[in-house]
Amino acid sequence: MGYKVALDFTRFDDTLYFAPWGVPIKEKLEGKILVLHAGVRTNDYSWVETEGEIGNYTLNELESLGCKAIMLGHHHNQCSLTRNIWYAGSPEVFNFGEENDSKGFLLWDIYDSNVEIHGISTEGLYPKYKTFTPEKFLQYKDKGIDAFIRIKGEVNESDKQDIIKKVKEFDCLDYQLDLSIQHKNKRVLNLKGTSEEEILRNYLKAKNVENIPSLLKTHHEFD
Repeated sequence: MGYKVALDFTRFDDTLYFAPWGVPIKEKLEGKILVLHAGVRTNDYSWVETEGEIGNYTLNELESLGCKAIMLGHHHNQCSLTRNIWYAGSPEVFNFGEENDSKGFLLWDIYDSNVEIHGISTEGLYPKYKTFTPEKFLQYKDKGIDAFIRIKGEVNESDKQDIIKKVKEFDCLDYQLDLSIQHKNKRVLNLKGTSEEEILRNYLKAKNVENIPSLLKTHHEFD
């Protein structure tokens, strides 16, 4: 078994073409097989990293090439965009951003008249990543989970201390805390009045300030 590396748009035989990231495809590929490293956007789906990059395509642009099959790479989530245009994904999870992705590889059966794609799952063959909200983690009844875990969200100081205590005793591959402290609620005063003096008087009353008449007199002296 050998390797083929394409640094530019490359034809390897009469049917197989490779296109690495950022290489424009300027020719029709009617009935050909294309291995393409690219970002793709549809009405319901988007996997692009930077808008306007030459490595990005719309689904209509890919379909207009006329390929029998387009084997996509770049996105690590295995998914089908059309009957014969698929992202293979990747066989394992690499970080918390991929914890909900479908993982595996594809087997392609390519015939003269049609293409059959078989998705093979690798679920259970790699370490898992699992994100908990603070509330879900504190309510979690098991003493551990066979995964890397992340606790992410906003907490008060009391819950933060409970999470730190619990996670230190929690049986997992490793953990990451991504917590922010809730801001205390501020009291908002609803001040009413038809004049500056009335508004000021109501404010001072709301603050339980003494000697309001003398303060108002001082206020007038500085007007």
